[in-house]
Amino acid sequence: MNASDLSKIAAKLPLSESVRKLNSIGEAGQRIVAPEPQVPRISTVEDNLNKTEKRFLNELRSRGYQNIGIQRITLRLAFDTRYTPDFDTGQDIGHTFWEVKGFMRDDARVKLYTAAAMFPYWTFVLVEWENGAWTETIVRP
Repeated sequence: MNASDLSKIAAKLPLSESVRKLNSIGEAGQRIVAPEPQVPRISTVEDNLNKTEKRFLNELRSRGYQNIGIQRITLRLAFDTRYTPDFDTGQDIGHTFWEVKGFMRDDARVKLYTAAAMFPYWTFVLVEWENGAWTETIVRP
């Protein structure tokens, strides 16, 4: 059986045109090989962060925080109203929620201050990048 016989058999099989091309023999006698399948990229929660949030995540890591939660906790504030802080860190002295903003809309401000009032035993910090430096404001209920 030669290459032309194999091509004739492959042409009779119910294969798609692209598979038929991959299974064919090239004109110079070399076999056409399918490209290696690409390894799928595994997305992480970090991929969903904006540039300011990624910058502050690096800042938290540089401060030595070991266990940094990235948008992993959602607080229920009222019926159909939830608040998910950007980061949370737990230390021996308590739990801190970090909200990173380039600018803040009214609804985000209301949710942040409502969460601080409803959960006074946790610390809520509003973080803003201003004039090349981080500004941190502890949100008081």
